[in-house]
This record gives sequence, structure tokens and C-alpha cells, in this order.
Amino acid sequence: MKKILAEIAYDGSMYHGFQRQPKKPTVQGEIEQALMKINKKKIKIHSSGRTDKGVHAKRQIITFDININIPINNLKKALNAILLKTSIKILKLKYVKSSFHPRFNAKKRKYSYCILNSDNYYPWEGYQAHYVNKKLNISNLNKMAKILIGNHDFTTFSCIKDKSKSKFRHIHFAKFKKRGKYIIFEIIGSSFLWKMVRSIIGTMLDIEIKNESISIFEAILKSKNRNLARTTAPANALFLDKVYYE
Repeated sequence: MKKILAEIAYDGSMYHGFQRQPKKPTVQGEIEQALMKINKKKIKIHSSGRTDKGVHAKRQIITFDININIPINNLKKALNAILLKTSIKILKLKYVKSSFHPRFNAKKRKYSYCILNSDNYYPWEGYQAHYVNKKLNISNLNKMAKILIGNHDFTTFSCIKDKSKSKFRHIHFAKFKKRGKYIIFEIIGSSFLWKMVRSIIGTMLDIEIKNESISIFEAILKSKNRNLARTTAPANALFLDKVYYE
């Protein structure tokens, strides 16, 4: 039995999240079905984290154990041939130690959020972006993003259904960047609470759109009161960019 790490990308638009769900299309379900066609037995995959319904991934990390005598490059080709009609792509495969776990061995995770901030765009450009019709002030947004850096209790931006024992998370990097007609928000943290990134973005955007004081964002964060968070940003513009390991 060999443990394989796979680096995968997917468009989450047609899936009910990463985690397998009965009678609903999921990323995990599609990959496990593809592995079963090759292995002729059920194989369970493990991931670095579960993305929500509609969220995409550029470099999600999964692992699985397989007992089959096939060159790893051929296994990658076979999986991609089966997944051809899905929105999932196997980018890389490699062998890892049996003790490796994609979630517990992860040190940091990077997410990005794509904001379309221009009226001059093609219809399909809003497919994986959140359209905001007011011209945004990146300087103001970055002043709020800077407040996130460090170790904080993110109860305010957690989902009520989040079962994490601790709401403290360490944020290493958070910044808005202008890229043509888009504004991209990038954030790197040790880990994230359920819907935390989208709740943060939705709150920052609402404060900026309403021309409210930046100090309000800091007060909302420190309040540890979920009722003070603003509207959660849509899932279609969120990407899991990268998972960091030692």
C-alpha cells in the first residue's frame, strides 16, 4: 500500500463543496469514483481542508492510499481521463510517507478573493468574481486588512455552526491588490474558521461602500459578536490558492 499526495484544481461552481455528501455532487465524491474505476475498490481521500459550496481551488492537497502496480505518471493520466468531463484537474502526484496527513501537517493556507470593480467587462468575467459597482479605495481596504495581521479571536467572523474549540487564528498576511479591472484580496493564515474569509471580506466591503470609519472594522473584530458582522461575501469569487508545508 502506497500513500500518494495529489495537488488538484477545481471549479467549485457545480459542486456542493469538497466533502462527500449523499446524493449531491462533490469534489471528494468525483475523485473517489475515479479512483474506484482504476483500483476496483473504494478508496477514501483526505484533504487539507473542506471548501464550501461554490468555492474553487487552484492548489488543493489531498492524499490517498492505493495498492496498484502502475507508474505514477500513468495514474495521473488515467485519473484526468476519467475526470475529463468534470471541473476537476489533477495537477501533480507524488509519493509521501505513510505518516503524512494533508490537514494536520499543513502550516499555512492561502486564499484569494476576486472582486470585479469595473463596468467595462465581458459577461463571463463575472463568473468567478464578485461584482462591486462602486469604485473601491484600496488604501482604505488595506488599512482594514492590516488589522487582521497577528493572533486574534475571530468569533465575530465565524459561522454559528462552526464547531472549532478555539476561535483564535493567526493571520500572516492580508492585502488587497489591483489587477486591471479586478481587485484581489489575498490572505494567509494558519487555518480558517468556517466561512471566516467570506465574512471578513463582506464586512470590509460593506464598510468601504458605506464610507464608514475604518475603526468600525477593528471594533467589530474585537467585539466577538457574530451579529455585528456584515453580509457574507458570495462563494463564487473565493479560491483556495495554496497550502504550505515544511
